[in-house]
Amino acid sequence: MYTYQIIMLIIVILIIYWTMRNYSSENFNLGLSVGISLIAIVIFVLTLFPQISVNLAEIVGLGRGLDLLYILAFLFILYVLFKLYNMIEDQKRRINQLISQLAIEKHDDEK
Repeated sequence: MYTYQIIMLIIVILIIYWTMRNYSSENFNLGLSVGISLIAIVIFVLTLFPQISVNLAEIVGLGRGLDLLYILAFLFILYVLFKLYNMIEDQKRRINQLISQLAIEKHDDEK
């Protein structure tokens, strides 16, 4: 087993432990905990059996398995970025509604 595989296995185990610890303390919801755990398990399997990523890359038409992993990581980061953007926009909308409601109530109280 290569050094990078040992390091990745330790990191994956720590991620799963951190996820389960945060879920039990109610910092995460079930969907987020399961999602992070599934990604960690996939990384765990790909670390133990790197030939799987090479075979998948060949199916997709890429030369190396690492190229496929980079592309998948990039797509995942884009997905997370858009989710965060939508959450921020939703929060801005809710803040604007709250400010408008408070301004109307303050105006009504002054009358």
